[in-house]
Amino acid sequence: MNINNKVEVWSKKLFKMAIDEVRSFFIVNKANGVRFHPSVYFQKAVDSAHFPDYYNIITNPIDLHSMSRKINGYFGIGIDIAFQQILSDMDLMRDNAH
Repeated sequence: MNINNKVEVWSKKLFKMAIDEVRSFFIVNKANGVRFHPSVYFQKAVDSAHFPDYYNIITNPIDLHSMSRKINGYFGIGIDIAFQQILSDMDLMRDNAH
């Protein structure tokens, strides 16, 4: 395995680990000790049956599950472009949350 393949393999692992870390992050309510996972809202695509106007408001949706699925495809087009796409997805998620 050449160095570029090793970098690609480790980069995929790191990005998937980062997404898993976001998924497992939780906040503890100091008043009652209850754990809250804020990432729950970003895990999967929004169900339009529950939020019918969502896709009218958010025209370019993204979620952690979709990002995780897309990582392998991104690396198929080159490491530099993969990093740009992943960062772009993260920016999109942040922008959609505002």
